[in-house]
Amino acid sequence: MLSISGLSVSYHQSGGKRQEILRSFDLELQEGELVLLKAPAGAGKTTLLNTISGVIPQYIKAELSGSIMLETRKPEAIVRTDLRAVPLSGMLEYLSYQMAEQYYFFPQLEHELAFSLENLGMERGLMKEKIAHVAQYFGLDAKLSLDAAHLSGGEARLLSWAIAELIDAPLVLLDEPCRGVSGRNLVLLQAWLSSLKERGKLILCAEHLSALDHLSDRVIHLEKLA
Repeated sequence: MLSISGLSVSYHQSGGKRQEILRSFDLELQEGELVLLKAPAGAGKTTLLNTISGVIPQYIKAELSGSIMLETRKPEAIVRTDLRAVPLSGMLEYLSYQMAEQYYFFPQLEHELAFSLENLGMERGLMKEKIAHVAQYFGLDAKLSLDAAHLSGGEARLLSWAIAELIDAPLVLLDEPCRGVSGRNLVLLQAWLSSLKERGKLILCAEHLSALDHLSDRVIHLEKLA
């Protein structure tokens, strides 16, 4: 379960002013549940995802209060983790995050896919096996030698979902996954999300479009603060 309680986030502006984006936000997200966030621009969808993932305040500086707790089931016990206390370098154990603007850094897709698994300490033989399977699922198997910088917007989304699938974390954060995606790839996204739900993943998705509405268990509408 993901439990967010009393989360408030503000950015500091020039002249000592403060811009409040989220105020006393609460959310409980259960295993196998997909919650959609819908809101006008500037209402805090991306800010919320950035805060859960630790990008705020560890990379983007902001003032925040409240708690973000992740409860996961281990074979021996139920473990509660304070995500606010986890460094960015350790977040892959708990969540995967497909950002609205995705950036890639390696000259080949295969290296992009391998990077997160290397950080998780996966054995190389198993890593290659998992990459081959996931690349085939997302239709990237013929593109593994290509430079990610040359992918179309839709192909870049496929790569980001493939990375999330490889990480296999309990919590999946998606920021506008339908952007630049249509036709067969949109159907693939819907099938993948259905699979994540069946496997008990916690899915929080910010999305303007209606293509995922039928998969959602709840829709949360954020309002822009005055």
